[in-house]
Amino acid sequence: MADTTSLVYDTTIVTPKGKTREQESVALETPYTIMLNEVEIGASMVLPMGLEEFGVGFLFGQGYIERREEIKEVLVCPEGKISVYADVENTEPKDVIITSGCGGTGKIPREMLEGVIAEPLDYSLPFTELKPLITQVYQASPLGPLTHCVHGCGFWSEG
Repeated sequence: MADTTSLVYDTTIVTPKGKTREQESVALETPYTIMLNEVEIGASMVLPMGLEEFGVGFLFGQGYIERREEIKEVLVCPEGKISVYADVENTEPKDVIITSGCGGTGKIPREMLEGVIAEPLDYSLPFTELKPLITQVYQASPLGPLTHCVHGCGFWSEG
């Protein structure tokens, strides 16, 4: 089953027991540049969906945005640009650390690794709620099981 986020290919699976023909789905990622107040902050390969949320989440993860109230407007250009306008002072490039993981590398701000981490919120998530939360996030998109994806993320908030 193909849609705007995946393509289906005929493949041959080879095992010690022989060969089998199967159809496999491959996720379609597209490069998008993330801008903050007209300053290029970075770029990422993304699925062409939820791009406003991705742009804001990217900037939050990189430490440029701290609160929802800072965000004024998000514009998505289908040519590959997400422009976020926010009431923030700093759009200077950050000193980053290149990370490695399965399938590629990434960048995180050095301050995220070496800096002071804010005190945790006065909340704890009981283990009895953790498994249903992870299961719900995993099932929110059919792409994980469809493309054998091992990565995922979710957003949790009270209420």
